[in-house]
Amino acid sequence: MAPNSLFPSYVLLQYTSAFGQHFMTIPTLLWNDTPGATGDAGVFTTWDSVGRSADDMINDLVDAMAVFWKNDTTFDLYTIYTLADAEATPQPRVAKPLTQVGSNVSTSWSKAVETTFMMRTDLFGIRRLVFLDAPSGNLFDKISQFDTSPEALAILILTQITYTLNEKLRKEYGMT
Repeated sequence: MAPNSLFPSYVLLQYTSAFGQHFMTIPTLLWNDTPGATGDAGVFTTWDSVGRSADDMINDLVDAMAVFWKNDTTFDLYTIYTLADAEATPQPRVAKPLTQVGSNVSTSWSKAVETTFMMRTDLFGIRRLVFLDAPSGNLFDKISQFDTSPEALAILILTQITYTLNEKLRKEYGMT
């Protein structure tokens, strides 16, 4: 695997909030087309080399992330891509529908909010999960302590969470 790149595989998640459709790219280890795997979506190599059903892995991750969105957000589709090498054009391999819905009951601001989960890779690169239109808790301070948020800890080892208003979405949504 090329250090901190999307090679050899990644997942593109498509989700829709009350305000628009969004995409999230999740880097993965090697994907293999393994007929008969759960959901017939193949298998991802894992860090312990055991392998994991791609469908199970993706759905488990979306389940863990759905708690950060309100129930006006639905997760629509995932597509698995592979790359022959770090410079290759990504090739779509499998696309499957998702059915998860956000479960956050917050009434705080979410329109055009960008929530960024920052973490380190095994090679000390920086990876981000960016959630668009997820509630802000009406706070825009950086969070660097996670012992009070088991939902955040369920995703990954984080270095910080930040909230901001996404300027591109503000324009797209016609906000001033």
